Amino acid sequence: MGNSRPISLLSVFSKLLEKLMYNRLIDFTTKKSILYPKQFGFREQHSTDHAFFSIVDKIQNSIDNQEYCYGIFLDFNKAFDTVNHEFLIQKLEHYGIR
Repeated sequence: MGNSRPISLLSVFSKLLEKLMYNRLIDFTTKKSILYPKQFGFREQHSTDHAFFSIVDKIQNSIDNQEYCYGIFLDFNKAFDTVNHEFLIQKLEHYGIR
């Protein structure tokens, strides 16, 4: 059971508030170009398919140009669960999100 996630039961009001905040945060980060353009996770129109084809395209370009191509792939175990919340709040404030 070490790989399970907690279940969250939210009220309708909480779900609406969460969606509102999510939309505002996405709008803000998009307008301010805060997110790296090649970040595929948790973004609309940036699926795992897009990530895969982006990597394949880079590899194909390297082959075509007779260049080396290196890849490093990391999987952080439960990365979301280990976020330093104080640091996250400082970063959000740095970008003007309060």
